Amino acid sequence: MTTHLQSAGAQTEQQPIRMVRTKGSEMWEQVDPESFEFCEQDSDYECREFYTAPIAQTAPQHFDDRAVDRFAIAMKAKMAAARAKGRGGWFDRLQCSDKRLARLLVEHLSKGNEGTFEDVAIFAMMLHQRGEDPQVLAEAAEAPIKKERGAALELGVKAMESKTAPQPEQSGLVEALKADRDQLLAAAVFFFGMATGGLEESECGEWDRHEAKIDAALSGSPEGLLRSAQGGAE
Repeated sequence: MTTHLQSAGAQTEQQPIRMVRTKGSEMWEQVDPESFEFCEQDSDYECREFYTAPIAQTAPQHFDDRAVDRFAIAMKAKMAAARAKGRGGWFDRLQCSDKRLARLLVEHLSKGNEGTFEDVAIFAMMLHQRGEDPQVLAEAAEAPIKKERGAALELGVKAMESKTAPQPEQSGLVEALKADRDQLLAAAVFFFGMATGGLEESECGEWDRHEAKIDAALSGSPEGLLRSAQGGAE
């Protein structure tokens, strides 16, 4: 007697499994088609024919897919270890902002320790699964650069200020140059008046004093200006 669990006609693409046992026995045995046919003719045997689902013929998995699967296993292990330490809530925007996730990703890039690859990938996965704008990651990456540039600019400005700021020994010269400005203008007016005939000839001392101021200014000699200013103040 043969028992068909499924119709053979409806399962033409399936391969049957033929099982027989001696009547009264609890032990089934798989047999080949010829033995199965023989047993069917013998009333001492009980025969059954099973049909299984056909084995799907799939293409070999690509190396890329295998690599992603292996990396996903490593990420899952890292996340499980973090959960064991009480960490979580990355999917809740009230607990964890997109900027914080992006900042953590950028900070982990420079760690260079065991598990850094998994950490970076996990933060990227979190941002991806939350549907965050990729621009938040670009801004997080630029933040340290902007900070360094700002610090360098501040140092540069301080350095320039320290070089251009008057030193104690130069303070007297600076004040003298400021005070001498009006006298230099007066010298220019004096020479212009003499050249145009607007002024009559003056004493040689006044002429020489104004000429010394002009010469000092043209020569770029602060010491000369200082002496000139001091002479004019006398």
